[in-house]
Amino acid sequence: MVRLKYSETRCRMSEYSRQNVKSASLWTVGGFVVGQTVRFTGNLVLTRLLLPEYFGIMGIVTVVMIGLTMMSDLGLLQSIVQSRRGDRAEFLNTAWTIQIIRGIVLAGVMLAVALCLGWAISNGWTSPSTVYGNKLLVDVLLVVAIVPVINGLESTRMYLANRRLQVRKIAMLEIVSQTAGLSVMIVIAWRFGNIWSLAIGVIITSVVRTILSHDWFPGEKHKLQLSKDSMDEIIHFGKWVLLSSLAGFVLNQGDRILLGGLVDAGQLGVYSIAYFLASAVLLGLGKLSRTVLFPILSKVAREEPQELKSQYYRLRARVDVVAFTVAGLLFISGTSIINFLYDPRYSHAGWMLEILGLSVIGVGSILSEQVFLATGNSKWLSVVTGIQTIFLYVGLPMAYSIGGLYAAVWVIALLFVPKYLLASWYLSRLKILSLKHEIRFIPFMILGGLTGMLVSTVLGLFNEQR
Repeated sequence: MVRLKYSETRCRMSEYSRQNVKSASLWTVGGFVVGQTVRFTGNLVLTRLLLPEYFGIMGIVTVVMIGLTMMSDLGLLQSIVQSRRGDRAEFLNTAWTIQIIRGIVLAGVMLAVALCLGWAISNGWTSPSTVYGNKLLVDVLLVVAIVPVINGLESTRMYLANRRLQVRKIAMLEIVSQTAGLSVMIVIAWRFGNIWSLAIGVIITSVVRTILSHDWFPGEKHKLQLSKDSMDEIIHFGKWVLLSSLAGFVLNQGDRILLGGLVDAGQLGVYSIAYFLASAVLLGLGKLSRTVLFPILSKVAREEPQELKSQYYRLRARVDVVAFTVAGLLFISGTSIINFLYDPRYSHAGWMLEILGLSVIGVGSILSEQVFLATGNSKWLSVVTGIQTIFLYVGLPMAYSIGGLYAAVWVIALLFVPKYLLASWYLSRLKILSLKHEIRFIPFMILGGLTGMLVSTVLGLFNEQR
């Protein structure tokens, strides 16, 4: 009887994986590629219609919005995905109510930030030659403060769809909302040529996303509710996600924050090109891990915990094959790729891309984070992210003082190492770590290197003909 029950559970998991994982993976990756293409195309159009200073102002506005969002991240999506009660109406309603309260609080904080900045400008505390001394920044912050309120009204049924690997609608929602917002930006920019095209476009994107989240995902109508049990579980789980998000924000922006105080604008611009190309693969695989693989691991942790190790490495294999191959390719052919895509002003981005390409290997540790969340160990995620942040903020300045920008880029590329080592120790505590599985895909890095040699040869011929 026990054997039969075990076999049935394994069969359900296998069927779940066969039918949903492939489709969800394709939609996640495809949606990411389409979204990136839409953003890149829109950026090309908008840069021809608007002044560069507008993008600088909106860049600071975006940093403020992202910063406040991550500083209040209670992991509502992760809670709904990993919790045994995550599909119950009272749990979804509680999460929705908390989300609304959070949105209102964030809007109030943004208004306070704008007013304080305006007061500082009027009293001459900021330099008019900087972005922080531009009065337009205050005006835009006051207007886009409505965005957190709109986002707070999003349906949590969208998170439930993520739990069930119904990724197609989520990917379509992202593409449609981005396209709608971008279309409005372009039309207003073409007609008026001012910064409000960017601000209004951001608001339209949020409005469309929120409306579609209620319309496209079926289920009971939301109502304001704060169930004590659900709220306690969300807050207990989310407090560690919050700490991780805080560290993640500081970490993800840390390289540019630190390098901005060490190198000139030209060097930082060249670095940004290399980082953009190297991080594209990391972002795509990371999104796949969080959107598709996390729900799978959460389901295994809930229903068949004894299979978590095998399922983790089965999923990890798919990620590592791509990661090691791409890392090897970029390490060998980074300079050739840069010389082919960009003019000689960006030639130094070549050696940076080759070094930063090694960071792609670290995508495996992103999947280990999903194991921590799936098993309810969100505290571990905070510790891992915190250690990585300390390594960056201590190691990068030290490396730069010893070996200049070259040494600093190596620190950034190897930033995944302390995170990987600590995450491996935590995996061993869960009795999941397997050294054999950790090293089995290293040969794919050699394969990637050989492919990189071929790419370099082909691109070199193209460059000679040009």
